[in-house]
Amino acid sequence: MKTKYLGGLIVVLVVLFVFIIFSNSGTNVNTISVQEFEDLTNQENVFVINAHTPYVGEIEGTDLIAESWDNMISYENELPKDKSTPIAVYCRSGRMAETSAKQLLKMGYTNVYNLEGGMKGWQSSGRKLVQNVEETGETKEFNMIANNWDFIPNEIEVNLGDRVVLHVESVEGNHGIALFDFGVNEFLSQGEAVDIEFLADKQGTFSFFCNIPCGSGHGNMGGQLIVN
Repeated sequence: MKTKYLGGLIVVLVVLFVFIIFSNSGTNVNTISVQEFEDLTNQENVFVINAHTPYVGEIEGTDLIAESWDNMISYENELPKDKSTPIAVYCRSGRMAETSAKQLLKMGYTNVYNLEGGMKGWQSSGRKLVQNVEETGETKEFNMIANNWDFIPNEIEVNLGDRVVLHVESVEGNHGIALFDFGVNEFLSQGEAVDIEFLADKQGTFSFFCNIPCGSGHGNMGGQLIVN
């Protein structure tokens, strides 16, 4: 009798194990390394999705910017019709992309891959992001004074896609201004003005500062650019 019950228990356990395996198939996201991601996205038939918001850049070859990363069904008309098409998803660190990838699997896509470490991992490996921001058509101009030891104003606010023009004049001492996120690195001679122009193609808060030794207050001479 005990042997009969034992045999029945084994059968139940086997059935349960098989059920778990098959119920989980199609819900596991393939997390791949930076090198594997690059190799995959170099293939012509791969569809690449940026699932990070707000926009901070993208990996070259991206096909879709999914701002609604937690509602992938809203992009149904933009996604490949063939559910077997390989889809490579990434975000800033991996969390948003994993959510997007799981939703894609539930939608029936069978080959979904998530970049391990996201864009942070991509950049840490020495690879670069590209910016694909459309200009708003607006130019924001600011007059800025550099003295010992301040920038006036020391906070500038613009919108993503704006063209920014800074008219910077040093009225007291020799200074400099660096805003490395936008390629700004200028020397400011006392009494002279410098015009600096760039596209606000990244969203966030970025620091600018005096880039040459200028005295006792040098370390506190800085400000912020806010890109909404």
